[in-house]
Amino acid sequence: MRNINHLFSFILTVVFCLGALSLQAQKKTLSGKVLDEAKEPIPGVSIGFKGTTVGTVTNVDGVFKIDQPKGADILVFTYLGMATKEVAVGNQTTFEIVMQGDIIGLDEVVTIGYSMEKKRDLSGSLTSVKAEDIANIPATRPDQLLQGRSSGLYVNNANAQPGGGVSMRIRGTSSIQGDSEPLVIVDGVIGGSLEQLNPSDIESMEILKDASSTAIYGSRGANGVILITTKRGKSGAPQVSYSGYMSWSAVRNKLDLTNAEQSAEMINDAIDRGVDNISESMRQPAGLGEGTDWQDEIYRTAPMVSHNVNLAGGSDKTRYAVSVGHLDQDGIVKNSDFRRTSVRLNLDQDITDKLTFGLNFYYARSGQNSAKVNTFGGSSGGGISRTVIGMSPILTPYDADGNYNTALPGLGGANESALALVNEREDYRVVDYLQGSMFANYNITSQLAVNSRFSYKMDNAERRFFATSELLESDGGTATLSNSEISDWLSETVLTYKTKIGEGDLSALAGFTAQQEEYFRFSLTGRDFSTQSNSYNQVDLADPENRDISSTTYKRSMLSYIGRLSYNYLGRYIVTVSGRYDGASVFGDNNKYGFFPSAAVAWRVSDEPFFQNITSVSSLKFRASWGQVGNQAIPPFQTFASSSLPSLNNSGSLDGTSPSVSAKLKRLANPNLSWETTTQTDIGIDLELLEGRISFTADYYKKRTEDLLFERPQPLLAGVNSILDNIGVVENTGWEFEIGTRNITGEFTWNTDFNISFNKNKVVDLGDETELVIDPNFNGLKNVVRLIEGEEIGTFWGYEFDGVYQNADQVANLPGPGAEVGGPKYKDLNGDGEITSADQRVIGRPIPDIIVGLDNSFSYKGFDLNVFVTGVFGNDVMNGTRLQTHQGGALSPKAVDYYDNYWRGEGTSDSHVGLGTATSFSTYYVEKGNFIRLKNISLGYTIPKSLFNNKISSVRVYASAQNLVTITDYTGYDPEVNSSIAQSPLENGNLLQGIEFGAYPSAKSFTVGINVNF
Repeated sequence: MRNINHLFSFILTVVFCLGALSLQAQKKTLSGKVLDEAKEPIPGVSIGFKGTTVGTVTNVDGVFKIDQPKGADILVFTYLGMATKEVAVGNQTTFEIVMQGDIIGLDEVVTIGYSMEKKRDLSGSLTSVKAEDIANIPATRPDQLLQGRSSGLYVNNANAQPGGGVSMRIRGTSSIQGDSEPLVIVDGVIGGSLEQLNPSDIESMEILKDASSTAIYGSRGANGVILITTKRGKSGAPQVSYSGYMSWSAVRNKLDLTNAEQSAEMINDAIDRGVDNISESMRQPAGLGEGTDWQDEIYRTAPMVSHNVNLAGGSDKTRYAVSVGHLDQDGIVKNSDFRRTSVRLNLDQDITDKLTFGLNFYYARSGQNSAKVNTFGGSSGGGISRTVIGMSPILTPYDADGNYNTALPGLGGANESALALVNEREDYRVVDYLQGSMFANYNITSQLAVNSRFSYKMDNAERRFFATSELLESDGGTATLSNSEISDWLSETVLTYKTKIGEGDLSALAGFTAQQEEYFRFSLTGRDFSTQSNSYNQVDLADPENRDISSTTYKRSMLSYIGRLSYNYLGRYIVTVSGRYDGASVFGDNNKYGFFPSAAVAWRVSDEPFFQNITSVSSLKFRASWGQVGNQAIPPFQTFASSSLPSLNNSGSLDGTSPSVSAKLKRLANPNLSWETTTQTDIGIDLELLEGRISFTADYYKKRTEDLLFERPQPLLAGVNSILDNIGVVENTGWEFEIGTRNITGEFTWNTDFNISFNKNKVVDLGDETELVIDPNFNGLKNVVRLIEGEEIGTFWGYEFDGVYQNADQVANLPGPGAEVGGPKYKDLNGDGEITSADQRVIGRPIPDIIVGLDNSFSYKGFDLNVFVTGVFGNDVMNGTRLQTHQGGALSPKAVDYYDNYWRGEGTSDSHVGLGTATSFSTYYVEKGNFIRLKNISLGYTIPKSLFNNKISSVRVYASAQNLVTITDYTGYDPEVNSSIAQSPLENGNLLQGIEFGAYPSAKSFTVGINVNF
């Protein structure tokens, strides 16, 4: 059945593309000029004849020309930020059009699932981000530009490496073990790669938040949907543009650590603890001076350069847009970088008045050198940002023989050199990404149309890794060569029908989609090389007994049927219902199919007759929606049992000498697995005041996710580790507000956009359990993260720090594990006179309660200024940097705050523990993650056109800064950094949020750029 549907869709597309001839119609030429309220020309206004595909755009002087087709008499003028204007042509051939400002653009058309809709007719909750909102901000990926732009969307820059990704959550975290990232759709292609997408190609991004908006995507819509539309050509003369910038980045927050003199003082202070063989230089700390600043040795000022060239234009039948881009970014950690070259072609061709053919093509090739980050240490060593703050400033980078210095004479110290981590390790990944689609739209009648689309994408990644024997993670040199390829095709055919029924407008949509993904990965690893000079180029030089080969392959597919029905009565009463019936191969035979419905209503109160005398209110709409959506959340084969195959050993043989292999069952089969189901209710209001000068949107939502896909641990007697099952419930509730104001208009303008979101996350049910321990190891501290019914996902669990034991009597009066003079004292919560695990409690919640975005834009004559601020409140962060720089012995550097205040004897400190004392996880290492950040400030100037010849229509130069100022009480690198690492199925980005432990440091940047239109 799937193959038949796919074949039918493909044949239909080809027939539509090739089955008709172009027709010419009688026409006349119209011309004119489009002005704003200040009588200034507006370039780039879209102009078209209502009910046709004929259109053009104004040039830099606001001038246009357009041929009038037979039977068309209404010109439609649209421009972002302006009210859409319709003009009857009649016998007129020249026009002067004055457009009025409209802050929320009620007539603006936005993209929703499988169709377009005017904002005034929306019954769901979405936020639209336009290219103008994110222009001229340096970024390697488009998701980095969404931070603070939409209510309900939390963007966390979890990986600050060049080309690194972000974590996105729409209306909270809804899954425990499954994926909580929103579904991304690029030009209709589901699952487009954000890593490879050039941000300068983007026309708009729509964030769909409520279930009525996302239910059309069924089992993949639970986490919200982000629809990305790239720039397309418009009728008119070819227009060439160039945009480029150069940016310089540096560590945003360099840590204040002890210098050589201070470190030597601490080592001398530790002599009484039995440390011998102190060198004479360390007995004279004042002579050591500052020593080596290891942060300066590893971090650098890093440039980033971007070039983009665009060509767009077309005739009344053909419209095209071509772009070429190149990005070159060095990382602030030496030997880390990211480079990408991309090319895009978007083409629209009107074959006849009824048939339109389209083509989208995109190719990108990227290369990324990655630093070692987000590792917690152990036998394989720590990541670069952990290692660099563990290097003693007394050490010089190299010893007298030119070898890496790692240990203090007679004392020991770091296990490996931070410089070695930079110089002796190569982790290079190159990706070829291809995304293409073709579509045809045929207007069968004036009311009925069919659209058929076929798309294909391919992501081929090659990794080349080598670590020399200088590093702990390497045993005589380690090399890995791997290649992975994901290919995906998608076929969609959708019928749309629009008609009038009585005094209302009815629109209907129905269609089917089929999709298939294939994955293959091959990896070769070798260890213990006879020579390391050839890096990963000759893995055959590795010890034959230390070579590993692995491969993985799978295929998964989906077949879906979609539908939507909307009725708009009198332009005031809007009802929409939609649904999707999904079949997914990743689930067992008992639960392959599911139906996901939604319904929404809206009431445009401002269009009621009784409301017309309230002139201060330009628009008022109430809306409500309900729907169910799903989350597949798992890769293929999870319904089957799995086993592990250990290495060859002699333990299972009868004579104890012959090698044997035995398999161990790890997970039980579960053919009843099904998707997670999220039920969401949304109530909202959209308000516009004073003819568009003030807009206001508010939403309340309740989002409940049931049947969570969860790796449920099994008791040891069961003989298996776990079973993957549908258990548990998570709930998110919250409020969202968006306010837009046009504060000042005229020659000087000032516009403000503000959004704020409140979200509360709660684990409602864990099946047979009420609490589960997540067991990551943070520098020896374990059992610090838990799942608890009634609490947030991933709460921190530990003791409440209550000062420092000053003497032996205090230790005797309140004993506990590891209690010692100068060590941490914890609160005796149960009052039994001793410190035990019963005195532990929830000591931190990592999910933010409040997220904020504030954007102010100013313009005066040719100058423009933009100031954009983001903020996060109500979350806690586990400060792994404090954990490393406030505990342990004196051999590694400490935070200057610790050096100034650590316990040196009775009465010297009650806030900072003594050197070398034992510690447990407590509130001492958990801090508030609140911050307000100046995310971007940009000042630009558009040079007067009179200074250029006719071949250049406009030139704008600008300077900007990113992450320039951050207001926070957090003492680590950055409260926004997240270092979650999966060490087991129960340890993932959902459960290990709010952890700063070895992450790539965030950067502040300064940028200069230029935009030229020809």
